[in-house]
Amino acid sequence: MHNEESVHYRELARSTINPAKKTFYLAESLLTKKYTSTLPADCMYACVCKEDQNSFEEQGFGDVQLVPAFPSWQEVNCPTGMGSLCLFHGNLSVPENEKAALWLLSNVFNKVRIPFIIAGKNPPKTVQKAAGLCQNTCLVSNPSESEMEDLVQKAHINILPGFHKNITGSRLKLVHALYRGRHCITTPAVVEGTGLEEACHIGTTASAMASIISQLYYLPFEEEEILLRKRLLANRYDNNKNIQRFIDYLW
Repeated sequence: MHNEESVHYRELARSTINPAKKTFYLAESLLTKKYTSTLPADCMYACVCKEDQNSFEEQGFGDVQLVPAFPSWQEVNCPTGMGSLCLFHGNLSVPENEKAALWLLSNVFNKVRIPFIIAGKNPPKTVQKAAGLCQNTCLVSNPSESEMEDLVQKAHINILPGFHKNITGSRLKLVHALYRGRHCITTPAVVEGTGLEEACHIGTTASAMASIISQLYYLPFEEEEILLRKRLLANRYDNNKNIQRFIDYLW
């Protein structure tokens, strides 16, 4: 179970202001909740995060196990020293990511004067317009996988705020940034229950994030932080260990 679909769609509805999309997402939330109730209760379900595991157990499923996602990154390969920009990335056609990009442009990057890049798939006109009005900001539309990897590694700060009230599924953008990037700033909900809190700088308000950015932008990324990430990520996202756990659950 890669996420709790009814929760996922409900949060998408909460993130969008478009009435038609909001109605669609709410309808999908109800349909997926109804469908989930028809799933057999006597087989094993694997959830990628603790919140989803708890949710399925509360719905009456008896054998629900936690098996984290299997990321393609298995070696921490973060450049040390200084990067040259602050990066937000994601699928910008998703309401949550659109909301996060607009929030950063309106509330955070008008407070700091450093190079800021927003990169992602299919940026809507709202993001295109806001990025064009914001100084020191560049919008990279539909980067290739190699271009995105290059941006994550060139960034001095990867900033990944999240606004969902109820988090569901894996946080692969965060995992990507921790395996390949330098400093990482996020919000409490994004790291809750991941065990990765120590590797992130956490801001609860726009002013707090702007302050953290101003401090980190002149702070080199050091080897000791890489060692911390190796320990934390191996503890949760070692594919070989998790595959064996999965096999043990099944047989």
